[in-house]
Amino acid sequence: LAKQKADEEEAARKAALTPEDRAKEELLACSDEEFAKTTNEISSLDEVKQRVLIALLRTDKDKKAKWKMWKKRNKAQFSAVQEACKKLNEEPLL
Repeated sequence: LAKQKADEEEAARKAALTPEDRAKEELLACSDEEFAKTTNEISSLDEVKQRVLIALLRTDKDKKAKWKMWKKRNKAQFSAVQEACKKLNEEPLL
């Protein structure tokens, strides 16, 4: 019963989140491998999730470190994110 109540409270909390906050929570909960895969597939994400992903690459310490590594080693991933920035009229990620 306590577990059910906790689950209901968590569902209510998530329902109250803005789409941006919900997307941020989902992306931050991803493993490194899942986050990398999501980044590769950025063009297939909805606009809110694309903007949040780009913001995380700019501001989140761990994601920013991954971005610096991908920039040097994974040109496809780098290009996918830069294309998304361009499409959304966001500043390119450096």
